[in-house]
Amino acid sequence: DVPDSVASVLERSKQNVDRLLLLTNDLLDFQRLSGTQLSLNIAMHDSTSIIKEALDSVSSLASTKEIEVLLPADSVKISCDRMRIVQILANLFSNAIKFSPRGSKVEVKLVKQENRLEVLVIDSGPGIQSKDRERIFQAFEQVSSAHSKEGTGLGLAICKMFVEAHGGTIQASSTSSDTNEIVRFSDGTVAGTVFTISLPL
Repeated sequence: DVPDSVASVLERSKQNVDRLLLLTNDLLDFQRLSGTQLSLNIAMHDSTSIIKEALDSVSSLASTKEIEVLLPADSVKISCDRMRIVQILANLFSNAIKFSPRGSKVEVKLVKQENRLEVLVIDSGPGIQSKDRERIFQAFEQVSSAHSKEGTGLGLAICKMFVEAHGGTIQASSTSSDTNEIVRFSDGTVAGTVFTISLPL
């Protein structure tokens, strides 16, 4: 047991160490992955178990912000590198929760096409201007916001590498005043941003 004043200092120190560790790991991942042919461990996996594993890594953040996470009812078998897809979804879930207001919701949705699976991560955030939607997938790029200093600017760039290594695509669409575009949750309510991953089944 320690006094509250000491506990506060220790907690701030831990948060700083966590941020440095995140930065270091992202930099190492990005340097290792850039310009190389990624080696994937492909096997058949169940989409529900992948989504739940990714969500487990950010469940404390969702709980702290009282964010309700809506999961798809259906499950799909997909051929993929499980660890990489979990890493991609964990990053997208973390961003969605981080940018959504306290007490709002985040939705994960599956859309099965003829030979592809789309995974949509829908948030309640402020949206992304159209001019920034390609830029955010570049290394060290971040949209200016109150949360922009919390990350490394590498998360989405690494996600893009992993998705493309699977033969897939990733894109963002958003409710935005500069295009009059509106994106919505499944219940029809207006959402902030939708990140869509399209992967071959």
